[in-house]
Amino acid sequence: KSKILLILLIIFIILTLLLGGYILYDKVIIKDEIKTEESNNNSNTNESETIIKEVTIKNSEIAELYKYVQSSSKSFNVCLGEFYLKPFKNHSLSDKVSLVLINYAENFKKPVDNSIAEKLNSQYGNDYYIESEIVKNGMKYLYNIQIDNFDNKANYAWEYNSDLDLFLDIPGGGDIGAKIVEKIIDYNELDNEINLTTVKAEIGYDTNSVYRYYNDENTLVFKGLGDSFTFTEENVNKFPQLKYIFKKNEKGSYYLYDIVNLNFEEDFIDCNY
Repeated sequence: KSKILLILLIIFIILTLLLGGYILYDKVIIKDEIKTEESNNNSNTNESETIIKEVTIKNSEIAELYKYVQSSSKSFNVCLGEFYLKPFKNHSLSDKVSLVLINYAENFKKPVDNSIAEKLNSQYGNDYYIESEIVKNGMKYLYNIQIDNFDNKANYAWEYNSDLDLFLDIPGGGDIGAKIVEKIIDYNELDNEINLTTVKAEIGYDTNSVYRYYNDENTLVFKGLGDSFTFTEENVNKFPQLKYIFKKNEKGSYYLYDIVNLNFEEDFIDCNY
């Protein structure tokens, strides 16, 4: 009987150890491995990844132009504010006028005073105006386009008043709900041409997550890692890349000739308005 009890006790101990080992493996080790795998899949960088350094624009003329033509969240109209959502070649003349108004001419806006307000017959309560000559200069400076007249029926970002020959701000709209992060990753100087390539991401203010395009949840790349996000050689191809092409005009000054979308054309939205 003692031997039988001893054998049963040994069997019981072995079964207890096996059961305890299984529970430990199932509840702790496997879950730990799953968490580690999820963390590796979702993390922005790890020790083996190489952070991409910002490439310097060597030409001061291009550096100044780039300030006005880089991706911008200034417009509530994404087709204007973020170039890669609409191929640059598809931008109409009125689009480019709007881009000048948003990204260049706003630096020269003036408050609407009484002398102008009493002459207006606008449906909006306008606070600022921009003189048409400023916009003409901007069109020539940014895009090498000579424009002599504006259409008061066109869908510009600011309302054009042909009687006063000036643009009036349109109240409303606003910024998108994300911070745009753009880094120059390549720069080349050629004969009468300079090209630079950038990579762009958007970090949601509310989600702190990193997207190709914030307004489309399907373009989520990293969840909840906005604070630690940086472009690396390993993740750079997960984001839209833009090639800016600057050429010289007849006077030898550079202007923006084209913006080429290098990837993620599926993110484009229909901007036929």
